[in-house]
Amino acid sequence: MSKDNTESSKVKSEKKKPEPVATSDTIYKQTVDHEESEAVVRNGEDDLNMYMELCSKLRSHILKLKADTNEAPPVLDQLKREASLSFVMLKKLNRLEKYRLKNARDTLQAKKSKVDSFNLQLQNLRYEIYHLKKEVVKCLQFKSKDEDIDLVDEESFFKDAPEEIARPEITKSDPHQLKLSRLEWELKQRKELADQCNQVERENESVAGNINKKRGQLDNLAPLLKQLLSVSKPLIENLSYPENHSGRAQYKLTHLLPEPLYCLFVQTDAYRLAFCPNIEVKIKGKEDDAEQVNKMLNEAKTSVDSDSDTEEAAGNTRESGTSSSKHRHHHHHHSKSSLPSQVALKPSDSTEEKRNKLCLTHPLSVELVIQSKGTNVASMTLTFSYLYNLHVVAVKVSKTGIASSESAGSNHLDAELLAEQFPEDSRKEEGEAVSPNLMNHYQLKQRSVNSSAHTSVS
Repeated sequence: MSKDNTESSKVKSEKKKPEPVATSDTIYKQTVDHEESEAVVRNGEDDLNMYMELCSKLRSHILKLKADTNEAPPVLDQLKREASLSFVMLKKLNRLEKYRLKNARDTLQAKKSKVDSFNLQLQNLRYEIYHLKKEVVKCLQFKSKDEDIDLVDEESFFKDAPEEIARPEITKSDPHQLKLSRLEWELKQRKELADQCNQVERENESVAGNINKKRGQLDNLAPLLKQLLSVSKPLIENLSYPENHSGRAQYKLTHLLPEPLYCLFVQTDAYRLAFCPNIEVKIKGKEDDAEQVNKMLNEAKTSVDSDSDTEEAAGNTRESGTSSSKHRHHHHHHSKSSLPSQVALKPSDSTEEKRNKLCLTHPLSVELVIQSKGTNVASMTLTFSYLYNLHVVAVKVSKTGIASSESAGSNHLDAELLAEQFPEDSRKEEGEAVSPNLMNHYQLKQRSVNSSAHTSVS
């Protein structure tokens, strides 16, 4: 029972809870809210008709009051009340119209804002469309750098490129991916080539550095060589080395000598320096003429169209003489030469010309001077010449400082001085002397020249 009483008391207390006190502000706010909502709901044309009716009613009341002033007070009070209510209603209609006008302006402003927003969006879209059109035109007019790159052909690409770059399962069906893969392969190859180029440049720099280092060492070597020459001068004098200009010039001519004369000069000079200072060996002749003859003989030897006679007459000159003649070719037009225009034998030559060319000698000869010992100064000069078309060496003997009594029969001595030097040196066939070179017999016989005539000429 006690629980029921407590619950009933709680319900009664809740029912007796006082309502909130309405103040003037809340009433005004409620009234304003009600009129605003009513202004939205009510029709403006109906309010206009009501406004016109109230105005006409007020006008009739005012005219009635002006026309009859003897009305009873109750009637006047009734008219005043109706007029006052009409004024109140007019004010309400005016407020509703103000609310409606304000609401319409707000709605219009909202619509204008929305329209402006739409207009702005439209302008933005138009600008984006214009920008996209420009980009499309640029894309259509764009020329990529890869168009100027000379890529490897597709066959070589699929053959040489690795699997991760080639990707044949994709690139063979997609031209764009194929282009990208070929460009990637080109880039990889160019990087490798760039690395190789850098490595070669580093090696070149290293080699250039070594060259500069060695050049510096060579530059520093010049004063050391001068010092060495000055210190070794006594040794050169004791060894009788040709320090003077003429001696050095003689050694410069050795490379132009034919091989037999070269061997004769070198061995004789070595013998002179080692054992016999009374012997003097010299090279006679003009350097320019020797160079021209060596050049002509070399050209005749190497010519494809030359016949067997030309090959026999080419001469067995030293290779060093040929290379030197090429090196000194610029001297040929400076000096006048007494050499014939052609020195080698040709099939087109006449018999007389062939005879004359057979006995032509090389411009350089070796002169060997043997001086006697003692007070009586006498010397013998042996001049060795080389007949390059016959491939034999001829020698001419002359004597100086020998008394007339001693020189009796000197002509016979000159002719037989170097005879019988080798076995069968005096062998004769059909009463004619035989040349040491067996080939000469056939050459002379072909040109109707006997060995005796040849011997007398040489």
